[in-house]
Amino acid sequence: MIILTAILSHLLCPAFPAPATEPPEVLTVPIKGNIGADATVEGLSAALQLVETRPIDTVVLEIDALTGDFETGVELAELIASIPDSIRVVGILQRVGGPSLPVAWSCDEWLVQSSISIRVPDPRGGMTDRTLGADRVVIQTLPSLTRSATRLKGRLERIRRACLEITGESVDVGSDRTPGRASLIEALTAAPDGLDGTDLDVAGQGPGIRGDRLVSLGLAEMWSGDEARFLVRTGGVNAIPLGDTGSLVMEASADEAIAARGRLGSRIDSLFSSLDGVATLSAGAPWSIARARLSDPESPRLSDRFPMRRTSGGWTIDETMMPAWDAACGDSIRRWTGVVELLETIDVLLDRADAILEEIRGMEPRPLDTARRDLAISTAAPLVSRYRGIQSTFEPVSKEARREIVRVTTLRERPPFVEDPE
Repeated sequence: MIILTAILSHLLCPAFPAPATEPPEVLTVPIKGNIGADATVEGLSAALQLVETRPIDTVVLEIDALTGDFETGVELAELIASIPDSIRVVGILQRVGGPSLPVAWSCDEWLVQSSISIRVPDPRGGMTDRTLGADRVVIQTLPSLTRSATRLKGRLERIRRACLEITGESVDVGSDRTPGRASLIEALTAAPDGLDGTDLDVAGQGPGIRGDRLVSLGLAEMWSGDEARFLVRTGGVNAIPLGDTGSLVMEASADEAIAARGRLGSRIDSLFSSLDGVATLSAGAPWSIARARLSDPESPRLSDRFPMRRTSGGWTIDETMMPAWDAACGDSIRRWTGVVELLETIDVLLDRADAILEEIRGMEPRPLDTARRDLAISTAAPLVSRYRGIQSTFEPVSKEARREIVRVTTLRERPPFVEDPE
């Protein structure tokens, strides 16, 4: 948020008042990568604030996005649709599909970028650049993964409705299927047998449509990437591009999204690391407690190791066995001290898991991470409750361990002494 605020404060608060005859400006905003992660609602909203304070007459959206959250794509489209009618919104179509379809349909005009460069794997296991021309598939439906035909049909219908609603078209299929955007989205989302009677050649494209085909149908114009010609076309000869402003704002928002996702992931990892530690220590605790009890130097199991001899007035451990007695007492003290530390560590880890769980409950992640947060909470909460129950069974053992440490320490300093029997 700090980066975003710094950029906006510089742009929204110019050092000098803008002259009344300022030439129009062109704002370029990239909608690229993953919708919801790389292209965020917060980033676009921040970029569009410039429309309110600058003499912008054209917003250019560079669209190259095939994956992400569809509902976020609809939110982005609604933001674009809220731009005043006096400002033209031009979409430069590089690759459009799935969640970026509503974004493209919210634009006033389309330009097909004549060629783009993408990164692809090479035979040696690295990556190389590949250039795609105007005959590439520019628009595809790309519904999200499902194995159900019914769900697939529902997702295609959701795409169709979203695109029609964002342009104010009726969502009811009409008989007049002229080659316009409404007809295009209907053809892209229709069942194969629903394409009869249209002249939109999309059936073999995934379904999708090539860039040169969009141009030939009059749905878009070809653009070679010449910024000067583009400015003349969009904002007049005096139009001023705002450079990388839109990109910087979107990148700042994406960076914040990545950082927020990283924080959530880090807290979830810490939560389950703590619970893993509790599970491991709890599983090993019964044996550690049993070993400590076995180490009692006065137990019948060890008593024959410490023969007694008579001294004045009574009986005590033979002096030649005193080193062994000291070692046995030290071993018992060490084992009971280990039990105390083990149980204290379980307490600390459980308290830490509780605190992290509450922290995660208070987080408000972006849509892409909401399910991950909710699943982490629903998985961890019963584990914490279960381990709290186990922890309560260790409370008497903790008291026993402290008593034993005191008792054995005393025995170590004052070995057993038995008065002569009468």
